[in-house]
Amino acid sequence: MNDFAFSWTTMLLAIAVVLVIGVAVAWGVIVLERRNRREQRSERIQQAIGEAFAAEPLLGHASILPVAGFPAGAAPTLELTGYVPSVEARARAVRIAEAELGRLRPGMQVIDRLDVLPSLADRRKRPA
Repeated sequence: MNDFAFSWTTMLLAIAVVLVIGVAVAWGVIVLERRNRREQRSERIQQAIGEAFAAEPLLGHASILPVAGFPAGAAPTLELTGYVPSVEARARAVRIAEAELGRLRPGMQVIDRLDVLPSLADRRKRPA
């Protein structure tokens, strides 16, 4: 004798469980894909800004790290951190970043966290 009895309730419950699992997996894939696209966009922007800095002779002795961020529910930002040799270099770095962002991602805000750190050679040139 067969101990398993077919019922529509059991069948509908099984279908519902399969559908819920499928929806959860699809949602997870969508969330991961969005995160991946944001990271790729950040990397492209950071690379373009870094190349623009490298092409600027005034920033030859600077150490600048551009970090692009696309937080959910907030405006995208580009944070500039590191050291520049002069106030002029700092202003130039911010202008370069703003110009590149205007081309790549209009509306993105630049956050300047650069520190001015004169080089040892510059300090030696100045009278005490």
